Amino acid sequence: MTDTGISEEYTTEHTAVVDQDSRKKAQNSDQKRTQNRRKYGPRTTNRDHLLKRSLYTALALPTEQIAKMYFPSAAYKKDPGTEELHYSEYSAKKRLYKLLGKGVLLKDHYTPLGEDRQRTYWFLTQNQYRRQAYAAGRPGESYPPLPERLTHHFKTTEIYARIQPSFEELFAQLDGYVYPEWRWENESHATTEYFFGGENKKHQPDARVHMPDGKMFIIERQTKESREAKSVVKDKVTRADSYRSYRGYSKEDAKLLFACDTERDKEYVREALQESSAMKGVLGDTDTIVKYLLTRAREIVEQAQAAGEAEEAV
Repeated sequence: MTDTGISEEYTTEHTAVVDQDSRKKAQNSDQKRTQNRRKYGPRTTNRDHLLKRSLYTALALPTEQIAKMYFPSAAYKKDPGTEELHYSEYSAKKRLYKLLGKGVLLKDHYTPLGEDRQRTYWFLTQNQYRRQAYAAGRPGESYPPLPERLTHHFKTTEIYARIQPSFEELFAQLDGYVYPEWRWENESHATTEYFFGGENKKHQPDARVHMPDGKMFIIERQTKESREAKSVVKDKVTRADSYRSYRGYSKEDAKLLFACDTERDKEYVREALQESSAMKGVLGDTDTIVKYLLTRAREIVEQAQAAGEAEEAV
């Protein structure tokens, strides 16, 4: 008998039962974890982290654009014309639905203007968005509503999706050089209200790109669906120039990039830029703007490497 009056035989037997129950619970937990891994894959991969950062950066992205950035095909070949990687939309869907099941992402559907086929787009849950905002130095940032003009938004993020893989690959070569990271700002993050020249002003471009060498490119996406008036285009140029001056950028360090779908819009932009003596710009279709940005990125890397070699030679 023990001091409590309970036989040692009972105590030993009870302890054995408790231990057995604990083992069963632990085994069940392990089995559940194994089942979840089989069902949803690893908890979080490095690609998942990068994908979440991109969804915070762009706010929302369709499956195809996510595939372009993070799911290159097994062949891992580049298109000789655009130097962009071939991608696997099937692999993207497979992983995205697993992240949906894990409560990391949300999805919805939209039908692009002028098309009949419905497409899926993805965005972060409120909790995941706040985590990304904190990591990006924006603690307390509110969970934004989705863009009202989804077709316009995704035609803008197409530029982001096409430059992002090459930018990451190119600028990785700057490791060891004192350069800030490149940055894409979506319309929500790029919208700026400020006081300048004795009055309140507002700049609301479709996006902005900040390069490692300190230069800034303001993106305006002129889609065929928008059909904006000539006065609206001129106002965009005027507002961009005012914002450039407010931020202290020289004419060479800040440029306005117009990605136009129609010749009508190209003509409007051409006239607006000619009338502006201060704001420099580049106009063309989406391919032209993507190639322009990739060329600028390669020049930054080449200049940094040349400067590094010159320092070593001294």
